[in-house]
Amino acid sequence: MIYGQLPRGLHFPDLSRIKISRLIPGGGTKEMDANQLPAFQSGDCSEDRSLEWGDIVEIPEQDHLVNESWAGLTSEVENALKKCLARSVEIHVKNETVKVTLDPGVRPRPAEGSFQERLAKVTKKPQSASAPTGQSNITLMSFDLKSVVHGANIIRESSDLSRVKITRTDPATKKVTEFVLPLETSDFWLRDGDVIEIPEKT
Repeated sequence: MIYGQLPRGLHFPDLSRIKISRLIPGGGTKEMDANQLPAFQSGDCSEDRSLEWGDIVEIPEQDHLVNESWAGLTSEVENALKKCLARSVEIHVKNETVKVTLDPGVRPRPAEGSFQERLAKVTKKPQSASAPTGQSNITLMSFDLKSVVHGANIIRESSDLSRVKITRTDPATKKVTEFVLPLETSDFWLRDGDVIEIPEKT
């Protein structure tokens, strides 16, 4: 998705002049305008644009005074990013179910500390009185499978990390897709509604 946290050092972004350069089958590229300013202003997450393999996203810089300091993302943009990037997933291991909220960690100014330090700030939420036994809720500042599973701190000695299963349901078509892959060698980004199953060693 085109929505995402701005890289450190990308100041004064002009969100109205975003362009996507996409490869054309058979050779060449085509350039597409991707004005995201109306979507950020309305908070309409359905206006997000899906990216394809090989896409190049160009975010030009707004004109500004040479000695002007960037104040960070506006609260309007920040709130839209938080709303549209946040997602919930479930992890099943043995008899335990962990519901995980993935927080994009969008802030008007870059958060202090390294990515690893921010990722380590896991907030465990108290289990409600009505929550079934064996369930818990946590929040993590990460989207990739490996970081989320390790951050949830539910891996057991008996867990088989070579064949983690992710079940994904397309919200529009309801089509169900399953992925089975090793945890430690995967750079797999999770989407809202994903269900992760960690099997036992055989």
